[in-house]
Amino acid sequence: MIIKLPFIPFTSISAITISPNLIIADRFDIENSEWLLQHEQIHQEQMRRIGTIKFHWKYITDSKFRLEAEVEAYHDSYKRLPSNLFNFARSLRESYWLDVSMDDAMNMIRTGIVKSL
Repeated sequence: MIIKLPFIPFTSISAITISPNLIIADRFDIENSEWLLQHEQIHQEQMRRIGTIKFHWKYITDSKFRLEAEVEAYHDSYKRLPSNLFNFARSLRESYWLDVSMDDAMNMIRTGIVKSL
């Protein structure tokens, strides 16, 4: 299920996965954006693998886990829309409180391999 809000409070992101069954999106047309919908569905699958509560706890408290989760999702986004690599890397670098360079972000998204923090 996707719930749309006029904006997502306290964040600059366009969508957030709450559970394996719920995505909250801002006014962005997520249903017609294959890469963004699939990106969030990757997070839903991650939650199914390890559990929703454990996923959120690790995502908040463990920057390496957060990086791994986002690289997996952005790598899939990149495969669907390679021309958007720069924007994906900028988002990874600026939106997730991760200390990664733009070059590292681009390389990790392109290859799907996480470089240690």
